[in-house]
Amino acid sequence: MNTKPFSKFPKLKTDRLILDEIKMEHLAEVIPIAYFEGKPLESKEKIIQLIDKLKGDFEMKYGITWGLFLHGKLIGSCGYYRGFENEIGEIGYVLNSNYHGKGFMLEAAKAIVDFGFNVLELENISAFTDIENKPSVALLQRMNFINTTEKHKHYTKFLKGKEE
Repeated sequence: MNTKPFSKFPKLKTDRLILDEIKMEHLAEVIPIAYFEGKPLESKEKIIQLIDKLKGDFEMKYGITWGLFLHGKLIGSCGYYRGFENEIGEIGYVLNSNYHGKGFMLEAAKAIVDFGFNVLELENISAFTDIENKPSVALLQRMNFINTTEKHKHYTKFLKGKEE
């Protein structure tokens, strides 16, 4: 993996969004999108820990999570989680429910997948989602991710290779 982009937090731009670092100053805006392992974080202390974790993951080159900013307002996040072992990055994302169905996550996910292949030089990108989360499954399918496992009770794995 190319670690050069990790010397400074990379800002990405799409047609409508700025993807940038989530900082403590965004604490109030993080509350509606603060999830860890699929569960909402309900205390300010837990959300502060999450923001600190995102910063630490970036500094240790273990992961990178962008805030999705629309007209300066944080509306969601997406990024790479759990390291980059074997040149594979795992993406995850969450969007404030007020912005669902407007194409924002597709726009952001395309930007981070492009960053993963072209800047981080990943060979594959994976994602895990609850099979009942139809919008997430549809997003991954629209981006040409391929379901690489049998559908289990709760989760399924999708994978997209560099040559696609």
